Formats: sequence, C-alpha cells, structure tokens
Amino acid sequence: MKTLAKTSLPLAFLLSLGLAACGGSVTVDGGSAPPAPLTLTGTVATGKAVAAATVKAVCLAGNGAAVSAADGTYAITMPNAALPCAIEASIPGSTDKLHALAYGSGSTLRANLTPLTELLVARLSRSDPAAWFSSFGPAAAASVTPVAVAYAQADVATALVTVADLSVVADFLSSPLQAAVAGGSPGDVHDRLLDTLKQKLSAAQITQVRQALAANANTLQVAQLVGSFVQANPVPQQLAFTLVSDLPSGITTEQNFVITDAATWTQVWRAHTAPYAAPPAQPQVDFAKSSVVGVIRRTFFGGTFVQIRKVYRLGQKVFVEYALTPPASLGITSYRSAFAITERIDVPVEFIDVTTQPAS
Repeated sequence: MKTLAKTSLPLAFLLSLGLAACGGSVTVDGGSAPPAPLTLTGTVATGKAVAAATVKAVCLAGNGAAVSAADGTYAITMPNAALPCAIEASIPGSTDKLHALAYGSGSTLRANLTPLTELLVARLSRSDPAAWFSSFGPAAAASVTPVAVAYAQADVATALVTVADLSVVADFLSSPLQAAVAGGSPGDVHDRLLDTLKQKLSAAQITQVRQALAANANTLQVAQLVGSFVQANPVPQQLAFTLVSDLPSGITTEQNFVITDAATWTQVWRAHTAPYAAPPAQPQVDFAKSSVVGVIRRTFFGGTFVQIRKVYRLGQKVFVEYALTPPASLGITSYRSAFAITERIDVPVEFIDVTTQPAS
C-alpha cells in the first residue's frame, strides 16, 4: 500500500467548524490578528498531573513561560502576542517534553499538554513536535488552521481506535482536563483516557506511533501498527456504494471529492461532463441520506481506468480505496474519473491509492 494518502473534508464537517462559504467552496484564512494581550491556560498531564513543568509558548508574535502547579495547571500571560502559538512543556526529572498549540481568536485560550496533543502536533506538522516547536515561525503558523487541527485530531483518534474511544473528548487541546493528583481527585474522563493510553501502550510504542503520524503514513497503517501492539486488529465498517461514473473527465486536475449537497454535485457534474456533446444525465442523489465520493486522476488514454474498490468507516474517519487499472504506463494522457454514491458522510475522508495491491 502506498503511504501517501490524499485527504478531503465533507462540506457538513466544515460547516460544523463554521468554515464553509456559499456554494460549497471553502476558504481558510491562516492569517493572524495584530498583537494584543493573550493568556494561555491548560493542564499538563500524562494520566496524572505533572507539577513543576516548565511551559513555554512561542507565538507568531510574542512569547512567554510559566511553571505548572501541583494539579498540572498553568497560565502564561503575554502583553503583546499574535496567534497561533506553539507550546512546549518540559517534564521535570526527565528529558521528556509534551507539545500543543493554541489558535483561533480571543484573549484567553486553553491548550492542554498531554500525550494526545503530542500526537496531534506530530500529525498536524508532519514532523517531530520538538523540532516543530524550536523552529516555529510564519511558515509553521500558516499551517495551523481549524480544519487542519480537526483533521489531525481525527487521524489520532482513528489511529488509536483499538486502544480507546476518544470521541468522548471533543477537543484534545481545549476540552476541560482535571488531572489526577496523588492523594486527591482521581481525574476526569479526559484524564482517564490518558491513563488508558499509558496502560495499553509503552512509552516506546507511543514514540513509534508519533513517528508514524509525523512520517505521513496513512491513518489505516498507523491504526494497524497500534493494533499490533495491543493484539487487536482494527475492524473497519464496510460501506455500500454505487458507482455512477467512470468516464473520461472534463476536470483536468487530479482531485478528490466528498460532495454532500445538491448544488455542489451539479457544479461538479457539469464540469465533469463538459466535453460531451450529449452529456450523460446527472445521477440523482438524496443528500439527506447519501454523499458522493469521487476521484479524478491523470491516466493514459485507451486502457487505464480509475476504480473505487472500497469505502469504509474506521474510528472518526471514512476511507476510500481506489486504484488505477491497469496501472498507467505509456500513451496519450487523459483524466479519468470514478464517482460513487455512498451513505451520508459528515467526518473527514481519507483517499488511499491501492494500485499496487491486488483487488480483494
């Protein structure tokens, strides 16, 4: 299986983040407001509170530091700062560090630092979190968007699907976290998830997961890696789908589609069938119950097709496996399509090229 997975976000998922514009298109602004007073708060925890951790924040403008209290909480106040911010906690008595980020708007933001946020930063940055923090600047800041953060969290939650159901924590970064303290509170549900992670995966195994997420392995591969650690294979839920087009396409750029509304489907279908003197009829879709997934790939005229092989749900994502059949070789190039109707999708979708795998 190829390790590079192409991803897409359905319109309904973007609407839940407040990021969808009219007509189904999406614009995400990675810019920042002018520097202003900013306070970052949160909890440093690994299944128990981490006291006396040195917490540092480096923002697009401004920086600050604090030390976590006995219950793991910290607060960094900066008189002039601009979001987003990269955050690092140094665990006392060891060389271990945890990383997180803060983004969005407002004068007070919450950013927990836990093994889950460490994995989230690895996935978001596609790099080692410590290296990302040390070199944080405008280029890294531009990649910190609500969509990117939500997608990274979905990847982490799906990768750990055989360890725990992470859907009970809405946001690894900003959801409330009351960490367990020796002789005190046992911790809340967020903290108990951290306990489960520590109980089921060793520190070395968590490091391997972090490295796989940073290396851009597709999420299914990371979930299979985690499954091998806990001796529990991830079991995808297969989704039925109906192929509605595998024609040469008038869309002449390689793209993935997750279409969840009629207006966008009409727009895409018209572009797809534009070269045809007598365009095929647009398939009817009940978008209250269904979505359309599609793949456009540059192929070679006269024998190469795009085939959607599987659509399945795992954790907090849907996966679409596709292949070029037979694999492209030589000839005149064209763009080929595969569009299919499947059940309603309101979560991130990952497209995986399985051309090198035999059909199953």
